[in-house]
Amino acid sequence: MGPRHHPVLVSPRVLRTSPVGMHQTQLFNLALQTEIYNLLQKHAAELVPHEYATDGFFSRYFAIPKKDGGIRPILDLQTLNRYLLIRKFCMVTIETILHLLRQGDWFTIIDLQDAYFHISIRPHHHKYLRFCFLDTVYQFYTLPFGLSTAPRTFTKCMGPVAAYLRMHNINIYQYIDWLIVADSPENAAHSTAFVLETLRSLRLQVNKSKSHLHPSQVTEYIGTSINSITARITLPPQRISKIHWFRLHRTVSAHHVQHLLSLMASTTVAFQHPRLKMRSLQAWFLTLFNPLTNDPHKRLRVTPELWQQLQWWTFAPHLLVGRPFRPLQLTARVTTDASPVGWGASCGDHNIHALWSRREQRLHINQLEMWAVIKAVRAFLPLLHGQAIQVVTDNTTTMHYINKQGGTCSLRLLYLAVLLWEYCYTNHIFPVAVHVPTADNQLADALSRLTTQTHEWELDPSVFLRICQRWRTHT
Repeated sequence: MGPRHHPVLVSPRVLRTSPVGMHQTQLFNLALQTEIYNLLQKHAAELVPHEYATDGFFSRYFAIPKKDGGIRPILDLQTLNRYLLIRKFCMVTIETILHLLRQGDWFTIIDLQDAYFHISIRPHHHKYLRFCFLDTVYQFYTLPFGLSTAPRTFTKCMGPVAAYLRMHNINIYQYIDWLIVADSPENAAHSTAFVLETLRSLRLQVNKSKSHLHPSQVTEYIGTSINSITARITLPPQRISKIHWFRLHRTVSAHHVQHLLSLMASTTVAFQHPRLKMRSLQAWFLTLFNPLTNDPHKRLRVTPELWQQLQWWTFAPHLLVGRPFRPLQLTARVTTDASPVGWGASCGDHNIHALWSRREQRLHINQLEMWAVIKAVRAFLPLLHGQAIQVVTDNTTTMHYINKQGGTCSLRLLYLAVLLWEYCYTNHIFPVAVHVPTADNQLADALSRLTTQTHEWELDPSVFLRICQRWRTHT
């Protein structure tokens, strides 16, 4: 589990005095009893003998109602997670596999039953995974859901299995659900049979009711619908209906807005300009609500202007267009740079530069860099119309705000990013920003520092560039 330092051992008596344990209804208790019985039957948890149950790290165990009327048991590991060291790792996402899919592919999906329960916990760490219910102490000895280290641990454990399968020419992507990709239904069926046999030999249980073992060219995976006939991914109808819920309410709580923003953010992989259509809501929300000080149930009134912009999300065809498997081919390159004096840009054999106005000179350098990109795209519009372009900049903030279609750290940069994207969207331009060191951005840097905008003569930019290349520093 990799604890950063030793967690505090909590007595079960402290846990039993928590409000959550005192106010559960009889129906909730029955649901929790059933869940605990299932955990014991699956050998995921065990009963702690009374003589050893006086110490340990106890997490809250309670139940909440589901939207469909059921009851969901919850083991709250939030406190324990504060003591765990979180390491970064590569997790399979739609973004990572999208460009690997091909039109005409066939898919099957294998769902592992109780996937995390296949991973055992070191015996010395069992006491950190305890919970108390009705004066009885239990502890997990397999990997529980909700543990912050669980996704990385499970991915690392399943990695060798996936590597073994790929050695046998099986194209597989492992998550909790495993996606098998083949170029024909026969190969898909053969690969699926081999994977099932491998999992059976490793005693990994498959949930056949949730698996899709019959080869198909249309399937749902990690919250998206993959269609190899059209070579696009789209949103499943149930996710679109969740977003449509918001249009019925002109006055909403802050919690509901946060939930809507999370839904919108989860759709970013399914179409080209999703973040652009949620930035206005983010900017409006951040000006009215502070998550650290305000009540999440605070009521917020949606302005008519914001309501008009949100109508894009209520029009189903927008959300059903989807996104192609193949990324757009970049056909043009624009290099930009800004200095306190002015800005410069180049596109092919064309160069341009201009001085900042007095008002613009007072802006932060990050805003000037973004303005340089906006002005460059406007200036080179006849060369860029209808193309996917690569924007080269030596400012990392500008790169991130362009690629993420805005951000929340700076509302001014958010405004500029939205301004750029709306202009590009109107003119069918798709920008992709890349970062280069300042030393490799010499032409745009030289253009941005030219101050001979309206003089009778000026040094030719190509000559100035040669001077910069020979003598690095200049004043």
